[in-house]
Amino acid sequence: MKNHPPNVFVSSTMYDLSELRAQLGQFIERLGWHPVMSEYDSFPIDPDQTTVENCRRNVRENADVFVMVVGARYGSVDAEADRSVTNLEFLEAKARGVPTYVFVSRDILAQSRVWKANPESDFSGIVDTPRVFEFIESFRDGGGVWTYPFDSAKDIVSTLGNQFAYLVQDALELRQMAQGKDELLGELEGRALMLALRRDDYWEVKLFGTVLEEELDRRATFRREIEHGLASDDVTYIDLVEIVPWSLDRIRECKRFAATASTILNEYLPQALGEEGEPGNPTELAEVARRLAQLWEDCARFTLRCRAVRVDDRAERLVDLLSTVNANMLEEIWEYGHALLPRLKAAIEAAAVGGPTEVSLTLALTADVDELNEEIERFTEEMELLLGI
Repeated sequence: MKNHPPNVFVSSTMYDLSELRAQLGQFIERLGWHPVMSEYDSFPIDPDQTTVENCRRNVRENADVFVMVVGARYGSVDAEADRSVTNLEFLEAKARGVPTYVFVSRDILAQSRVWKANPESDFSGIVDTPRVFEFIESFRDGGGVWTYPFDSAKDIVSTLGNQFAYLVQDALELRQMAQGKDELLGELEGRALMLALRRDDYWEVKLFGTVLEEELDRRATFRREIEHGLASDDVTYIDLVEIVPWSLDRIRECKRFAATASTILNEYLPQALGEEGEPGNPTELAEVARRLAQLWEDCARFTLRCRAVRVDDRAERLVDLLSTVNANMLEEIWEYGHALLPRLKAAIEAAAVGGPTEVSLTLALTADVDELNEEIERFTEEMELLLGI
């Protein structure tokens, strides 16, 4: 149990919103809470980490509440992730599942609707880059967070005063509900813990989907590395005569990925959900979600490892095909994890007007191996001719 006041991480661009940030910091301190703000001397810094790494680590380790303010500037962009620091902080908070409150300048919010209808127009007199609008669009359409418009710091302070009161009430309620449930407290946090304690309708699927999405988002760095064509740091050199055995081993590895995913979803998940009419097991549901997310990471690492292999020019096409053989699986698991909760929400809304409430939890993984098998066969024949076999 934490023995300190709640930490409130304030995320925004600095120079254009410095006065607003100062007023928010004072408000948080008047509550007796602790503002986590990079301009404060109390902001924990690891001198061996970059600015971006320090900011993300503080969200990950020190944020009990996350407040984001978006104005007219996109802010500094991290070269590796190609996202602003504020954007990365938001993704970190979302992955952790901490209570998140997002405020967008009312003028910018209004202009974002104009931009959406006319994205090719010139908005340079309004924002420093259209990426501000793209960022707003990302969390308004798919971020799963409520967005509050504001004209001044006073608007934000007023809204947070009300919302923090509700947050404290929720915390008191959950504290009472959690009495004697140490196992849940040790395994779950944030929204997943709330779902396990309250057990509203469809809580099992919501919990599984919540943990899966959070665990996948924690691994988003791998997704960005693959999208940008990066490879593992560990370069491996393979001789021509070893290419075919090595390739066949990698194909078997991919097949194990697919078999493991099938076991997770077709055996472990139904067991965790429980028999019809009986409550599921929250810790097992969370474990199933973590196993599936770990499998996704294993698939991603497979791709990065294959890209780091160095071979003779005659085998390059074979290695390139191997590095993409599980591309479908990566995309299918990622999409499954991020579409499950929206699909459940749509089904619940349909049921309210007499429609069905069925949400399929099955997932069919595919791997495109035909071209790879053809290339292995072609390469094998070439090697046989070369070696005179």
